[in-house]
Amino acid sequence: MTIYFNQLERDWYTRHLAGVTPQTPIGQIKRRYWISQVGASESSRGFDDLESAWLTKVVSDGGGDPTCDLWKEAVITLGKTPSKYVMQNKIIFFQNAN
Repeated sequence: MTIYFNQLERDWYTRHLAGVTPQTPIGQIKRRYWISQVGASESSRGFDDLESAWLTKVVSDGGGDPTCDLWKEAVITLGKTPSKYVMQNKIIFFQNAN
């Protein structure tokens, strides 16, 4: 069975955020989740900045170095071997993060 990244990502965020329906746009799901993790004071940040703030928190909380490649560091905090490719690191993260 082929796992598509978009579905993997959506499933992960949906498991971690209440009130999501199949019609809820993924961008809205991500934004709500990231704000729930980094705080409402960050809600005025742009989409990419919110993602970076969330990843920085994930990496910092896991004892990693938030000044490096954030997706790679996020994978390392899970005890997994990172890839040199960002998309592969995203897949590893969403398959293994709680």
